[in-house]
Order: sequence, then C-alpha cells, then structure tokens
Amino acid sequence: MTDQLERDLAQMFARQADETDVPPVPLDLFTAETPTHWGRRAAIGLVAAAAVAAIAVPLGLNARNDDDVAPPTKDPDPVHGLELPYISQGELHIDDVSLPVDPNSWLEIAGSSVLVATSESDGTNIRWQRLVGQALEDLPHLDAVNSIEQSYDGALVAAPTGGQADSVRVWDTASGDVVDTFELATPPALEDPVMVGFDAAGFLYWHDGALLKARTPAGDVVTVDTGAGNFAGIAPGGILVRFGNSDTVTIGAVREDGSVSLGEQVPVSASATWRDTTTVAYQGVGTGGVYVFDATTGKQTEVTVPDRPYVLPVGWSGDELVVTAYGEGTAMDVVAVDPATGDQRRVFSFGTDVPYPFASIGGTGAL
Repeated sequence: MTDQLERDLAQMFARQADETDVPPVPLDLFTAETPTHWGRRAAIGLVAAAAVAAIAVPLGLNARNDDDVAPPTKDPDPVHGLELPYISQGELHIDDVSLPVDPNSWLEIAGSSVLVATSESDGTNIRWQRLVGQALEDLPHLDAVNSIEQSYDGALVAAPTGGQADSVRVWDTASGDVVDTFELATPPALEDPVMVGFDAAGFLYWHDGALLKARTPAGDVVTVDTGAGNFAGIAPGGILVRFGNSDTVTIGAVREDGSVSLGEQVPVSASATWRDTTTVAYQGVGTGGVYVFDATTGKQTEVTVPDRPYVLPVGWSGDELVVTAYGEGTAMDVVAVDPATGDQRRVFSFGTDVPYPFASIGGTGAL
C-alpha cells in the first residue's frame, strides 16, 4: 500500500463529495491514531469504507442492474467458530481450537499456513511461531526477521535481508535451513516493498529495482515479463496485470520462463480477499460496498449487513465471507456471510482500542 494510493483515495472521495450534497466525513476517522498492529492496509481500507459510505449511504446507491444482492438476514445470537484464524483477548482462535498468545501478537496467513508474530511495544524483538495441528511451534531462525512471506503449503518462508534490504532469503520453515539467497542488483525505491509474496503455484515474487523477479517452484530465478501491462499485485492464481488506467486487472499465470499467460479480469480495489484462484471479495471503489466477484462467470453479488453502513472484507471461512461491520458510535461486529444465500451470523465484536484481530489483506492493484 503506497502513499500514492492514499492520495488517490482522498482525491476520489473529494471529487464524489463535491458532485453530491452529502454530509462531511467525520474528521476523526482520518486523524485518529491507528490501533496497534492494525496494519496500514487495514487502516486505509477502514478509512475508505467510512469515507465512501458517507457519500454512498445518503444517496441510497444500489447495486448495478446486473448485480445480485444477497438478501440480508441476521442471527440475533452470536455464534462462535471460524476457519479464518483471528486473535482476540490473548487467544488465537481457529475452528474449535483456542491457544493462548501474547495480546499484541499479529497474524500472517497464506493458504493453510498460519504464522503468529509477537514483538515489543516499539516493534523490536520480533518472534515467530507457526500453527502445527493444535499447537504453536517456535521458529527461532526467524527471530528479528520482518516482512515475512510464506508459501501456501507453509513449507517455505522468505524475507528481505541485509542492512539495506539488499537480498532475499528463503528458509525451510520447519528446519530453519536456508534454501536460497538472492542478491538484489538494485534495491527498490523506499516506497516500494522488496517482497511481494508467493502464489498458490509456489512462485515467489520480489522487486529488484524496476524489475519483477520470481523464483520458480524448481528453484530457478526469472524476470517476469508483463508485456504492455504493469504489475499491480499478487493473487493465488499468479500476478495481477493492469493495462493503462483500466478499472480492472487481469490475472496472469507466470510460466517457468517468466512469460505470463493472461486469464480472467477482476475489479481494481484497495481491499480484497480471495476464496480461490478466481473468486474474490472486494470493496468497491465507486460505491464503497462489498461485493463477491466470480471471474469465471462474471457474476457479482453485493454483501450488506443490516444497520451497519460501513463494511470491510477481512477473509474467508470456508464458503462464508468474513467482514467487519459497524455504524456511527458502534463497536466493530465480525459477521460471517454466506454470499449464496445471504445468511449471516455475528461471531464477535471488538473496539478500535484493541489490536486488530485478523491478518491484513491486500488489494487488486493501485487506484
């Protein structure tokens, strides 16, 4: 998430507000200090949800005519249990497993792999554990390592290393053995991250100056060729490629030689979470609503929560989309929604003065 994205969001909201007669967005949404370990992505997404909803709700914006709207129902009794891991009140929860963790811990998730990180209040002395069955296993070889990315099967982890983040190192997660180290010819600009992450096929991506590099599942290093398009992010099915100022990005499967096979298109969004390689839940740029989009069929379903105008996707629990939802002066409700039926259940609530319970999510490209 870059400073340019924040500027683009602010300009977009300002333009829409100028064009309509709407009340101003509460300034404290932008000036409030971000809660501990909420993460920049979560904070920007939350502000985006609030700002766009302030514009969209008074206008009574509806889904497009070709969109399906999931009929809202609400279970008045909270039902606990999510396949999506989260941390609440000093415990890691996943399915019916609850494990004690430091209250200031945070999560990194890829596929079925779950890592738990803990640090001092100033962000130093980072320590890592991984979830193995119903227990947490220490990973001492990753102590003090930041910006970790992990493979979907949990077998490998990678992170930038060196005093100037001038190399990328890959470890065997369980043993701690160093699998590969790649020197960067040119470290990327400060606002660009070195690491990008793994896709579901096992390709690892990182920036080397202006180039996008990839380690193939076979261990070879290739330069990724996006042709006339620009790299816009990563997805389970590969990379995301954007052409010009399009409001969609194209999923590209990277081949062993670095070439890219372009496939389905998905909408651009600052907050998105993938159920599989072609189904994504995202926050709409123009409406602020949350939608589930099937790239294979083009079908789009809007997800709403009664009496909660501000909604943000946070992940998937099986076929249920997990969202945070809140209204003016309310706590954050965590709600699991079945997009196919509209059935909903509230899992728990939390305040903005506690650590963010979920792992941060990315988007589908810069705006």
